[in-house]
Amino acid sequence: MRSATAASTHEDPITAVREAWTALTAKVGRPDLVLAISTVGYDLEAVVAELRGVASGIPIQGGTSCGGVMTDEGFFGTEGRALALLGLADDAGQFGVGVAPIDASCPRAAGSLAIQRAMADAGCEGEMPSAVWMITTPGGEEEVVRGIEDVVGPDVPLVGGSAADNTIGGNWRQFSAAGVHENSVSVVAMYTSGRVSAAFHSGYDPTVMTGTVTRADGRTIHEIDGRPASHVYNEWIAGALNDVLESGGELLAKTNLHPLGREVGHVRGVPYFVLSHPERAYADGSMHLFTDVTAGEKLVCMTGSVDNLVARAGNVVRSAQQLGDFAPGEASTGLVIFCGGCFLTVRERIDEVQANLAHVMAGKPFLTAFTFGEQGRIASAGNRHGNLMISSLLLAEAA
Repeated sequence: MRSATAASTHEDPITAVREAWTALTAKVGRPDLVLAISTVGYDLEAVVAELRGVASGIPIQGGTSCGGVMTDEGFFGTEGRALALLGLADDAGQFGVGVAPIDASCPRAAGSLAIQRAMADAGCEGEMPSAVWMITTPGGEEEVVRGIEDVVGPDVPLVGGSAADNTIGGNWRQFSAAGVHENSVSVVAMYTSGRVSAAFHSGYDPTVMTGTVTRADGRTIHEIDGRPASHVYNEWIAGALNDVLESGGELLAKTNLHPLGREVGHVRGVPYFVLSHPERAYADGSMHLFTDVTAGEKLVCMTGSVDNLVARAGNVVRSAQQLGDFAPGEASTGLVIFCGGCFLTVRERIDEVQANLAHVMAGKPFLTAFTFGEQGRIASAGNRHGNLMISSLLLAEAA
């Protein structure tokens, strides 16, 4: 199993693809799978068309990232423009890509259809993959994950993210060899010859502020403990929402370091939380999140710091190494999803994040996207969707 990454920030999309492809193939030869991450600063149709041309006959998958991309060679982002490729060569493996449009009324069906198409594309219908890598669209991610699990079951690690743009303007997209896709899920069914391991963490700690959801609808919390949700949350975070509490307003920048957590299990005695990022407050006291929430769930106000977020990506990869019983440096390839909100919070120190990852990966290739929603596997709780989180998938040679 061999892999390599290459990136470019050239202003011309065709030249950028050619630069990255030339550098990639010089390292790894002709790969069996190409993963492509780009910002929306490029003409995405041109990017994918050129990539399809140079990588003719090779499965291609990917999507858009917030503000830049990151690899073992550094962080790349010039005026919101960058693209990166990861090529994976595995003579004894099989890889297939499947895409399905997401109907808002049934995202679960899209997840099932996409993974079935990916398994067929790999020539492995009916065989459980080693892992699933996905890029989806913000909204309905929990159901998309359930749809994939309807086909492959809950034990196959599923890692990925919700495609992002630079401005939360809805310009995020998904990729495959068939083209650029909007409001779709694009998945890779990975049948590797080696071993895989995954981890899914946040860089936040629980506080003593907790409450129970007493009224909710989808991704909107109306009440916590029988009171307007935004009023309760505002008390938890020391009045940070005072200026938008009565009239409503956008919350993302105000809440990056104070997400809401739901405990989903324990790993080696440590409680694990899936996080929800409050996105908007409304005048009626309700709040919209980037995850689903249901009445009866217990919420914990979490807290974080820039220092914790800078260190967390490396720690998540280290956790995946431990869960897979990988020796340091044994993983040959890393795929890392890093929340776009966390990226914007640590933007001035992103080189430290990259250095931490490179150290834990012992210089081996890795590809990182900055996303608007994260999907990953928690050892005690299975595959989940969350916000402000970091997800990793490691590939290693067979023991």
